[in-house]
This record gives sequence, structure tokens and C-alpha cells, in this order.
Amino acid sequence: MSAILDHLKATIAHPDQPFTLFVVVTIKPGTEDVFLETARTVVTGTRQEPGNLAYEVHRDGKNPQRFYFFEKWRNFAALEFHFATEHLQHTLKVLGEIETERPVLRLATPFVTDAE
Repeated sequence: MSAILDHLKATIAHPDQPFTLFVVVTIKPGTEDVFLETARTVVTGTRQEPGNLAYEVHRDGKNPQRFYFFEKWRNFAALEFHFATEHLQHTLKVLGEIETERPVLRLATPFVTDAE
């Protein structure tokens, strides 16, 4: 298992339950086109994975080189499956070449899902 997965697994209390992952990535100026192509590929592939509930990439409103991945997973096994896919491995390789700092990862579990 990768160091990222090891870290995330240590932070989740119930790996068999749904969770959300937020990933913040900052890329080098001038690499936006490479990132856009890679992001499109990983979003398309990930949304077809059986354990993925949502997968989006957003751009920061003030820093055009900062992006936010919003990911919802059925359980931790679904994220482990995701890490084994070709599209994510390609994305991680590209990000390793164009990011300016290590990504920030935050894992959250549902708190309020149905408000009345």
C-alpha cells in the first residue's frame, strides 16, 4: 500500500463506511494545460469506478495554480481500488512533475446528511 493510503487509513475510524476526501494541489505556472488534460482523464476514469460516489476538480478563485479535488467514496476499499487504476497512477506521475508543493489531503466522514 502507498504511503498516502497508509496515512489515510490511519485517520479513518470506520473504513467500511462512506467518506469524503479533499485534496489540494498547487501546480507550476505554465503547466495548466497539462494539468487540465490529466484532470479530465482522471475524472472520466474515476467516475466509472464502482465505489466512487463523486469526483470533481475545482480551481481556486484567487490562485489560478491551486486546484481542489472533491472525492466521495463508498468505503476505503473503493479508494484502494482507485489507487491501483492506470488513470490515477498516470495523474500521480504528472502531478509529481508539475506540482510546486506536496498535496494537502483531508478526509471527512458524514456528519449531517439529511437536514429537515
